[in-house]
Amino acid sequence: VVINKIDRQDARPPEVLNEIYDLFIDLGATEKQIEFPVIYSVARSGRCTPSPGGELTDLRPLFETILAHVPPPAGQPDQPLQILVTNVAPDEYLGPLAIGRVVDGTVRHRQPVTLCRRDGSQTPASVAELFIYEGVGRVPVQSASPGEIVALAGMTGIGLGESIADGEDPQPLPALDVEEPTLSMEFSINDSPFSGKDGRYLTSRHLRARLLKEAEHNLAMRVESIESSDRFLVYGRGELQLAVLIEQMRREGYEFSVGMPRVLTRTVDGAVHEPYELALIETDEEYQGVVVQKLGTRRGVPVKLAGPSWEGFAIENLVSAAGRGRLPAFYRTQNGAEVDLLIERGGAVEMAIEIKRSPAAPLSRGFHAACDVLQPREKYLVHGGTDRWPRPNGVTAIGLLELAEHLAATR
Repeated sequence: VVINKIDRQDARPPEVLNEIYDLFIDLGATEKQIEFPVIYSVARSGRCTPSPGGELTDLRPLFETILAHVPPPAGQPDQPLQILVTNVAPDEYLGPLAIGRVVDGTVRHRQPVTLCRRDGSQTPASVAELFIYEGVGRVPVQSASPGEIVALAGMTGIGLGESIADGEDPQPLPALDVEEPTLSMEFSINDSPFSGKDGRYLTSRHLRARLLKEAEHNLAMRVESIESSDRFLVYGRGELQLAVLIEQMRREGYEFSVGMPRVLTRTVDGAVHEPYELALIETDEEYQGVVVQKLGTRRGVPVKLAGPSWEGFAIENLVSAAGRGRLPAFYRTQNGAEVDLLIERGGAVEMAIEIKRSPAAPLSRGFHAACDVLQPREKYLVHGGTDRWPRPNGVTAIGLLELAEHLAATR
């Protein structure tokens, strides 16, 4: 375990090490696994030390610790080939590249292999190109032995968690479980009043091709056509994955509309379950109460409350995926609390209540009013004259601007 950034003023290596021990215990680690060596480092300057408070030297202690404690690969080069695919990367010239570690045997350029799929089917293939990784780049080679992380071209149709075996004596490895999607979002052509104002690719043909290409290369995402040919339902694992896709497509020049994220539920033993996430919040002690209160209104369940050993409080909460979507203004509370929010995906819990949403209102324009009243409180997200859809019920980031005149008149 490497604990980094120990040169910072707010560094707390002992607390971080205790949190790592707690994590290993929660994961059911054995006594041997918990007895891990610890290196304290400052990665930016390339220095480390094997003891807390020790003198920082170069990275030699880190490399010596790796050589002393990390065992060599257990595979045998003369055994039938076995490769577990852990990623599939797109390549414009070679097609999809299957990336994985050689568990047993030796893989060679132009070698016939067998693609062993999750459903038990097997398909013959050939290694068109073979690469290993040196640093952050790929290097072509003629062969690779057990322990090497390789990238293979010519493995069309291979999936994440499936395996590549010997062509004559295929012995597939157990398939890895791929995490199920937790959210869905509707993508469609832009038929709003903003249509045609931005982007180069506007038609459903462009949108379909781009989404299908993403689904082919991103195995954690699924795309389905719904209702008409210009609407698609995209399934992903959380808001972040869908947000990254939307931003990538926007930068590539695609113009489209997206719907509200919808949480995917499933039935387990007759009860409807919804996905949940673990929210880790760090805030000052004086704001602990208001943070817990706001999490409670969003169906958060407290799990752990860490004391003020680092001049602040750490709060762990289980938040449903639906409740997580209601945290847009959580980073600064009404009482002025500054918080750091970290979200991690979890499993599934029984669904509590259904969240209802209000419909959108007609298009209008935003405007600035009473700037002296609003500016000291919050940052402007929308400038004067910006087109937007105000919501009739509740207050959005854009709708706040319309309250300026009312606030100035009442204060």
